[in-house]
Amino acid sequence: MVEAKPIIQPSTVIVTLARQAAIKAVKRELQAQGIKLYPFAQRDLVVMAAQYAAANRAALLAETIERVQRSPELRELYDREQRQRQQSSTSAVRNS
Repeated sequence: MVEAKPIIQPSTVIVTLARQAAIKAVKRELQAQGIKLYPFAQRDLVVMAAQYAAANRAALLAETIERVQRSPELRELYDREQRQRQQSSTSAVRNS
């Protein structure tokens, strides 16, 4: 099996998955405190998740990157995004 390249580039895939993980973590914390989720608007959960992500950024990104590296489907999304970025930056340089 070929060794996959490490994930080091900025990625919409990584950011999106990290944001989703932060929302899930906030929901778990609220439920662990016995708080029902239905009174919360989605935007309130997103704001709480953003605060959670800011406080736990390094761990959240590390967990998300590890998740992408373990999942062939997520890794393919990441690799496709990187190829598209490379192609668009290459074509932008050529057109300059």
